[in-house]
Amino acid sequence: MTSTIQVRIHPRLKSEVEDLCAQMGLSLSVAVRLFINQIWLEKKIPFEIHIPRKFFTIKCQGTNGTEYRPDLSLNVTDILREREDEEY
Repeated sequence: MTSTIQVRIHPRLKSEVEDLCAQMGLSLSVAVRLFINQIWLEKKIPFEIHIPRKFFTIKCQGTNGTEYRPDLSLNVTDILREREDEEY
């Protein structure tokens, strides 16, 4: 028995990752299954996540005036746009 997952992703990012997976002899679907299985096995994200500071914003909302819970948001479109600018 299997289940289906739908993910919304920038078309260019999807295309580039599909190409990278193909170079490794994998489909994107297999790569996602490997990732999900590793999360289950390790009970955590199986790698460190690194986002260049210039690509995220922090919005802090105080809960009692002294405690903050950062809300990190990443705009992948900005990253792809910058990569395009570097390529040309």
